[in-house]
Amino acid sequence: MVRSNPCSICSSKWHTQTFCSQKKKKRPAQRGKQTIKYEEWRDEVAKPYLDKEFGRICCISGCSVTEPLDVDHKQNRGSHYDLKFALSNVQYMCRPHHRSKTDNINKEEG
Repeated sequence: MVRSNPCSICSSKWHTQTFCSQKKKKRPAQRGKQTIKYEEWRDEVAKPYLDKEFGRICCISGCSVTEPLDVDHKQNRGSHYDLKFALSNVQYMCRPHHRSKTDNINKEEG
């Protein structure tokens, strides 16, 4: 089927740009050195510490969710960079509570 509007990438009249084989592939997002360093610390230091000290449960009173748990910073790690790697500043939160807290922080900053 010949199309009236040619592909904007290769000018072919046989397909649209959505299906063009010459379309550039998106490169996966790269993670920086600081992100890799934090992820290693979170997995090798923070999670074992929280497991041992508090068990695998959400820190919110009345919440008994045990999976999936996120490592949450009590003081935001963006504005309190000195506390980014402090064990006294981390806690487990279930995903819904963590998203709720993070969304509220982002609304206040924005």
